[in-house]
Amino acid sequence: PADAALPESLLADAHYANGVLLSQQDRHAEALRSLRSSLELRRRLDDRAGQAACLNSLGIVAWRRQSFLEATRYLEESLALRRQLGDANLGPPLNNLGLVALAQGHFRRAESHLLELLRRERERGQEMGIAISLGNLALAVLEQGRLDEARAHLAASATLFHKFKDREGLAGCLETAAALAVALDDPTRAATLCAAAATLRQEIHVPLTTVERGRYEKTLAAAQSSLHPDAFTTAWDRGVHLSLDQAL
Repeated sequence: PADAALPESLLADAHYANGVLLSQQDRHAEALRSLRSSLELRRRLDDRAGQAACLNSLGIVAWRRQSFLEATRYLEESLALRRQLGDANLGPPLNNLGLVALAQGHFRRAESHLLELLRRERERGQEMGIAISLGNLALAVLEQGRLDEARAHLAASATLFHKFKDREGLAGCLETAAALAVALDDPTRAATLCAAAATLRQEIHVPLTTVERGRYEKTLAAAQSSLHPDAFTTAWDRGVHLSLDQAL
């Protein structure tokens, strides 16, 4: 009854905001219900920009649930709508399609999405978008064994995240740097960076998503298996006590 008194556009906004908040709390089933309610209302209103936003958020929820085919469908529809509308900001669906492709092991596809994102964000002068695209691009090329490119992308991303004091972005950079250290056969550095990243996430109260946690645990296990237990403990303790600037 209370909902019936609200204009449909306002109700759509409320469902959308609620869905995004629930998604961030990993309350996936509730988030999906709210976002689908918003999408239904926006379709009734022929609000295509609102539909694109809903579809992108639905894609994020599906990614968090590791429902990657479903995520891809939502995100491709969001991207297509934004293109139809001439929306200059294709960043959210392009970045998220890159993340989904990374999670599926489709590293060339991920690189393609992220390179388009990087080009567009540079054209728009969006430095935060550049930082995000470079950080994820580092992962895509690292997984293809292109270590020098990964290092360069990662350094550029970390520089920008540091400029904006974005500690969540920097935590991601430290985790990717740890994976790069494993690839470079430097398990001591990898263990130290894993510890620094974990400590930073505890400080900012931003845990890894399920997808991100799997990648982090793979890196950590590789470092741990290559080190004597005492050496691992020493490297870990060092990472815990590093300042953020020292870790970077």
